[in-house]
Amino acid sequence: MHNTCVVCGAHTPRLLGIFITEEGKQQLGGLGFHCGRCAAKVMADQRGEELHYLEIAPIAMHNAQGRRCVFHFQYMTTGPVPGLRACEIEGYGYEAAVVERPGESYSALFERLLEKLRALLARSDLKDAPRTSTGLAMTGSEIHGRLEYDVDTHGPCVVVDGRKLDWMVLGDLLMSHEGFDFRLEFDLGSED
Repeated sequence: MHNTCVVCGAHTPRLLGIFITEEGKQQLGGLGFHCGRCAAKVMADQRGEELHYLEIAPIAMHNAQGRRCVFHFQYMTTGPVPGLRACEIEGYGYEAAVVERPGESYSALFERLLEKLRALLARSDLKDAPRTSTGLAMTGSEIHGRLEYDVDTHGPCVVVDGRKLDWMVLGDLLMSHEGFDFRLEFDLGSED
């Protein structure tokens, strides 16, 4: 899904920009979708800083099941600490981010993100299981994923191994551990 930047007119993937809402339009240069470059410029102007924007061409990698994953990159300047984010822009897919360390070069930041992507793609928490109601099964006793908003159902979903799962599918997967205790833990994802 792509959007048009209200500042420069660039046709940009939704995940590589930000939407500025009514509350933020005065401070952030207008209402609507801003591509990554224009959002970074607005934030730099607001802070009285020079624009630092890192543009990286998409790269392809393969996950543990052999699926080709194309990652697009965004240098994040919208939070208190800059960082670098990678995501698949088609569907929900994989996503990872790292925060910039003081004095860290862009190449070192990029290399840390690549290492994180390699580790993420090497892990497989799901396997095909054609005889189950969902067609999937857990590979072990842990499952790692990302909580998302599902635009189709207007409710929550999770992304595991780059696959979108609704609550019913996730519940069916977890039922193989019925009677077990569990721990639900959230982290920011950009922490090392």
